[in-house]
Amino acid sequence: LDALKDQKDFSLGSAEGAFFLCLHVYLDVFFPQQNHLNARALRALYALHVVDHLRKARGEDPGHPGQAEKGFTTARVLVLCPFRSVCYEFVKLLMALMPEKKQVKHKDRFEEDFGAREDDSFASKPADYQHLFGGNSDDRFRLGIALWKKAMRLYAPFHRADILICSPLGLRQITGAEGERRRDYDFLSSV
Repeated sequence: LDALKDQKDFSLGSAEGAFFLCLHVYLDVFFPQQNHLNARALRALYALHVVDHLRKARGEDPGHPGQAEKGFTTARVLVLCPFRSVCYEFVKLLMALMPEKKQVKHKDRFEEDFGAREDDSFASKPADYQHLFGGNSDDRFRLGIALWKKAMRLYAPFHRADILICSPLGLRQITGAEGERRRDYDFLSSV
């Protein structure tokens, strides 16, 4: 997190510290104090929690030796993001927090699909509006990420992914509703 502290819009206060402590001990968290000023710091904290959780679940954490958890599917984490721009920032944080994953498959496709779109119309808008709607504001997406010892694969099939990142709409399109013929929710069994 030291590298992130130098960036604009990154600050950690006592509320953010309490947020991370609750995550770290696996408490359910409702954090209404999130705003455009602390959103980047909170996102970094829950990305750190995701990486920590995955390392423990896969048996890679030297502080918690033991067998890796086995489930019906490999997915351990589901992250809901409102827009592609938020997903983009979250995946970039994951990459920064896992430097041992030197190879990232399908990174160019990810940059093209989720990267920022040029739009000058936001310059006159307030900072909170720019933060929320700046970048790629598409709200229909899903992304699976598979992790190996020294690599990360973006766009992994959901049944083989360790991390699932979706918009609420994207998740709803996969899981369907009761009565629909095409429903898939087995990939959520190990989350």
